[in-house]
Amino acid sequence: MNFNYKLASAVTFGAGALAQVPELPAVAGQRCMLLCFPGFNAGALIENLKEKCDFLLVPDKFEENPSEEFARTMGNIVNENRIETIIAIGGGSSMDSAKASAWFASNPEWSLTEENPEPQANRIHIIAVPTTAGTGSEVTQYSILTCSDHFKRILNHASLVPNQVICDPELTLSMPPHVTAHTGIDALSHLIEAYLSKTCNGLLEDIALSSMARGVKALPRVMAAPKDLAWREEMMSSALGGGVVLAHCGTVMVHALGYCLTREFGYQHGLSNAILLSTFVELLAGKGCKRAKRVMDLFNGDIAGFVRECGVEPKFPAVSAETIDVWAQAGYDSYGRMNCVAELTFDDIKNILINSQK
Repeated sequence: MNFNYKLASAVTFGAGALAQVPELPAVAGQRCMLLCFPGFNAGALIENLKEKCDFLLVPDKFEENPSEEFARTMGNIVNENRIETIIAIGGGSSMDSAKASAWFASNPEWSLTEENPEPQANRIHIIAVPTTAGTGSEVTQYSILTCSDHFKRILNHASLVPNQVICDPELTLSMPPHVTAHTGIDALSHLIEAYLSKTCNGLLEDIALSSMARGVKALPRVMAAPKDLAWREEMMSSALGGGVVLAHCGTVMVHALGYCLTREFGYQHGLSNAILLSTFVELLAGKGCKRAKRVMDLFNGDIAGFVRECGVEPKFPAVSAETIDVWAQAGYDSYGRMNCVAELTFDDIKNILINSQK
């Protein structure tokens, strides 16, 4: 049993926790920027922040699935306004935007496609306030950006882990059903893939399994009763566990192939994962992988049925054989294959895709 574990973020969890943000030491008396998705009702919070902050900037710019260009622009804004703290409220897009903005503020010449010199550690304090129970970005060192070639690339540095996390389950109550489903299955994908990685051991294995069991129980109940705060709390706790193991163990083949579906069909990230999850785990279980069999047991042997219960049909429109080969090669060449606890051949990966088509 060998593992490394570190949780760099200070996490505050509980209903109503959002009210604590203006009082945080990194906020009160500091120069702050608030990044939140347009649908978030931030009026009262902004007024409280204006009273507490030395300076508050609320940009009118926001991008779903942030681009590299957007992140660089926001990094310039951070520097121009001498921002000390970024408060990110929302899902993965808000938190990834905050991390990338902070990164480019310290590393304006950083390239996502070429070799770089030794980076400057992020110097901006990041406060993450998730409004979904899914991405886990609040406790990871990753920021995913879409580049000009439409490929997603990842910023990955220890200094990008948010310093402070505020998990307020009340913020998830207004999520539309499809967002609840997609982000919830994304959280379960993090837990399952981390558990099926080579580096998941000891304490990390315990977190993955307990958080997985919590999410499997909670998500269908949240879908059935969206205003039930107790089940929203359970799902947010599961997603937080997903972020913790994701940060330590990474993902495997579902995420590696999911990006292909997102590029091809414009699917939301969690939807792509939901479509591929059952065929991937079933393939590993069929190869005799004991961990995959344990995952199947948690879902009563029917992950596809669970996904359908959450309102998602786990199939994507049929594509050409040539496209399947290209995607399978991308999966075979990926970190996800090498990180997987079970050996995956090119044909294995190809079959995951073929069996996930309509």
